[in-house]
Amino acid sequence: MEKQRLTRWFPATFAPTRVGVYERRIRFRGNPKIYAYWNGQQWHAWCWTVKRAYDAHTDGLISMDQSRAWRGLAFDPKGK
Repeated sequence: MEKQRLTRWFPATFAPTRVGVYERRIRFRGNPKIYAYWNGQQWHAWCWTVKRAYDAHTDGLISMDQSRAWRGLAFDPKGK
């Protein structure tokens, strides 16, 4: 399986152009990955998995912290 190519980290002052789940930067011991759904206007609650981050947006859980860096896939996962 090919390793996923990711974009560089973007500061919170730049918003993603596409709706969807993104990796967000957070500082915890061990520096684990967290994910959050961007709805085009705000971030939803962060989660430990991509699936849970997607599900959280359907629950309407908005993140209290909108100021975290983020990055996404550097390719279209749906293909050409």
